[in-house]
Parts: sequence; C-alpha cells; structure tokens
Amino acid sequence: MMGCDMGQQSHSLAEAGDHDGGDEDLRRSARETRAALGRLRVRVASRDGTVSAVLTGDGRLADLTFHAGAFDHGPVGLAGLVVETVGEAYRMAGRQVTAALRPLLDLPFDPGTGGPACGHATAPAFGDLVREHRRRTGWSQQELADKACLGVRGLRKIETGGVVSPRPATVRLLSDALGLDGERREAFFLAASISRG
Repeated sequence: MMGCDMGQQSHSLAEAGDHDGGDEDLRRSARETRAALGRLRVRVASRDGTVSAVLTGDGRLADLTFHAGAFDHGPVGLAGLVVETVGEAYRMAGRQVTAALRPLLDLPFDPGTGGPACGHATAPAFGDLVREHRRRTGWSQQELADKACLGVRGLRKIETGGVVSPRPATVRLLSDALGLDGERREAFFLAASISRG
C-alpha cells in the first residue's frame, strides 16, 4: 500500500499527461480533458436575437455581434442586452467546463507522488488559489483588492470560502490584476467554474 505524500506540488493539465510515474488513467483523462477544453466555444444569443456572444474555454470573449435591430433598443437597452447575453454565455461556459472536467476530477490522485491517492481527492477551492497567487506576488489583500477594483471585504470572503460562486467579471478582474496568462489563467478560470458548478 502506498503512503500519502503531503508535499505541495502543482501540475498543469499538460504536465499531468507527461508526469513520470503517473497513473495511466490520469494521463489519458488529462489529455482528453485538455482537448475538450481546447475545443470549448460557447455561443449565446439574446432573447430577441439581436446580440450574440462567443466565449472560449479560458473565459475570453471571442466575439460580440450586433445583429439587425440591436440599435433599436437605444443605448441603455443595448447595454442591458449585452450584459444579459455575455452573462448567460459565462454561465453556460461554466457548466460546460465543469462537465468536461468530471472524468478528470473523478480519478483519485495524490499530487505529491503523481500516483493513486490515499483518500478521496477534491479540487482546490477557488479562494485558496486566489490566496496562493496573491501571496506569490507579495501583496496584501488590500493591495490586490485595489488593483482588481474590488472591495477588500469581498476579496477576503472569496479567499476564506465565504463566496462560493464568484461572478465571471470578478474572476476576470482578479486574473487581470494578478497578471495571469496561459495555463495559469486557464487553471484560474477552471477553478472558478468548478466552484460555480
């Protein structure tokens, strides 16, 4: 029987597929998950079809289109349709990301050894990830809150798990303030999606 290694070590989805000594099921699931997330695109149209939005798997707005009749709503009505449509796209993307991650999350895994876990593994909480990135920058909660244009109490609630479902706009503000890009940004958005799932 394998012992539990409690060391702190992180692996991206790409590394999980190449990690020596890792479980073959984990490698296969990581490759499949990464491929599924790479193909993820969410398309949503407003109720009246005059505004449409496309999001990529990492939460980027790939397209925002105004169709015939969109400008008939006036500036306030159009802004409302954009907020509603993009918000729904983020909600749908969160559900799709969570669904794509299910096979990977169902595998037992010990992050210290890359092998089977001693107990049931759970995904890291989004708040823990925010705190980890903030501490890596050397910022206080107040400094990150200021840079992300958020209230310090709201940030504190996120870090301590008091906010279970962070809004996509909040996740984007935090990601931008922390300067996350590439796989780190992708992992950040995925963790937020899982917590919303």
